[in-house]
Amino acid sequence: MSIRTVNNVYTPALSRAKAYDQSGNTISKAEARSLINMMKGALINEYEGATSEKGLAGDRNVLARTAKAIFSNAEGKWALTDAAKAEFRSAFGSKLDGKSGEIADLEKSIRNQVRAPQSTGFSYWG
Repeated sequence: MSIRTVNNVYTPALSRAKAYDQSGNTISKAEARSLINMMKGALINEYEGATSEKGLAGDRNVLARTAKAIFSNAEGKWALTDAAKAEFRSAFGSKLDGKSGEIADLEKSIRNQVRAPQSTGFSYWG
C-alpha cells in the first residue's frame, strides 16, 4: 500500500497549500490545520481495513516530505504564519519528520491495530 505521489510528495496537499497562499498571500493556522487533516485523512484512507503495515513508514515519510516542501516554499515564494508553523510542528514534530506528533501517533495506532493478535485490520472509525 502507498499513498499516490509525484516526486515522493503528496501533491494534493501541496497544490492546496499553493492555493491557500494565493488566496491571502499567506497560509493561516486554520489552513494549515486543513492541510494536516487532509494528509492524516490520506493515511487513514490508505490503511483503513489493512491487515499489513507494509509501506506505512514510507507513507509517513511522503507526508513529512510534503510538510517540509510547504515550509521550504514558505521561506521562498509562500508565507506561513507563526501559528501555521506551530500547527505543522505539532503534527509532524519539531524536525517535520513525522516521527513525533500527531502523524507519529496515528502511525503507532495503525501499527498496534494491525499487529494485535487476531486483528481484523486497522479501523480508525472503531
